[in-house]
Amino acid sequence: MIGKKNIILAIVLIAILLLPSLAFAEEELTGSYGIVNTSYLNLRSGDGVKFASLGVINGGSQLEIIGRNLDSSWYLVSDGELSGWVRSAYVILPSMSARGYPIVARADFAALAPNIALVNSAYLNLREGAGVDYEIVQVLSGGISTTLIGRNVDWSWVYVELEDGSVGWLNTSNVILRGATVSMTAERLEDGNLANVNHGIVNTSFLNMRSGDGIQYAVEEILPSGTLLYVLGQNAGGNWLYARVRDQEGWVHSNYVVLRGDGIDAYPLTVAAQDAPMVATMAVVNTPFLNIRSGDHFNTEVLGVLPGGSELNVLASNESGSWFMVETTEGQLGWVSAAFVILRGPNPSVITLG
Repeated sequence: MIGKKNIILAIVLIAILLLPSLAFAEEELTGSYGIVNTSYLNLRSGDGVKFASLGVINGGSQLEIIGRNLDSSWYLVSDGELSGWVRSAYVILPSMSARGYPIVARADFAALAPNIALVNSAYLNLREGAGVDYEIVQVLSGGISTTLIGRNVDWSWVYVELEDGSVGWLNTSNVILRGATVSMTAERLEDGNLANVNHGIVNTSFLNMRSGDGIQYAVEEILPSGTLLYVLGQNAGGNWLYARVRDQEGWVHSNYVVLRGDGIDAYPLTVAAQDAPMVATMAVVNTPFLNIRSGDHFNTEVLGVLPGGSELNVLASNESGSWFMVETTEGQLGWVSAAFVILRGPNPSVITLG
């Protein structure tokens, strides 16, 4: 006769044997998703509140988790229609931990939320220049929101744009300034008499001025928000502008420049120099850990283990493009699988293996 203790032991052993299959079944059921645990959650174009809101997601919504930023404070998600970034503090993960998702860099041209100036009086004059001596362009009602473009030296006046494209100056004693980059906004425009001069104003936190009309070209200078540009030309697509800042000339992306004057059609076509300096090709590890090997195959010797987010200088690729020869920041050379890195910059050259 089988004793009670033996029956209990048999049940425990069966349960232990079933655990892997139960865990697998749960993973199959839950998948890679999260649930919004706040009333409303902004879906943004980048991993920070300074980026533009693409839409608002209702509490309780289920989101597909695509990836995360380096410190897991933001998730890249999809709601089935839109993809964007949400704050991880407001998302519950029923299954996989955050570190199980790949590290994803935000898009090179994620749209920043505009800085605004909100009229905080019953009525406020919009003027042609930074002072009460300038002509009134129009009278704004209280509560109107305007896009902040520039300021004068002491911040007593701000240069703004309305929804209809009108521009002018507002006295800051009667406006509320909001936005993530307000403190950096605006080259100090001395007056409002720039309307008839072809120029542009940087309308993002920082903007790269490059040696050519593409992100594959080297960065020559980083321009802060509000920098005044004298636009000299454009590329064939109109998506890059050739401009001068002080004694520096180079290319800037037109998405992040507010044009003033005759508009982009007035600028001549300018061809980028063929020998413009290119940027180095970089690879960012997008898995928690990645082996760097002595050759372009999983059977070769492991030289070290790279943590997620590591930046590598790409020297070449194999013929199939499935492996990259890289150099670490410590100077170590080796090969990494292309499947576990995000490439930044021009495509690497192919080397012939002996």
